[in-house]
Amino acid sequence: MPPDLQAALADAYRRKLRPLCLCKEPCPAMYIAQGWRPIHGQADAAVGWQP
Repeated sequence: MPPDLQAALADAYRRKLRPLCLCKEPCPAMYIAQGWRPIHGQADAAVGWQP
């Protein structure tokens, strides 16, 4: 993850910005969650999460 991405996501979370998903038409708004943690042994690598 680029070092500035973490700061950009934190800023967007504080400002309650909702980025648009570009994989569908029309582009739905997404949420930025804070402090995601795997639940009950989910495969962390499958969602790209790193401790």
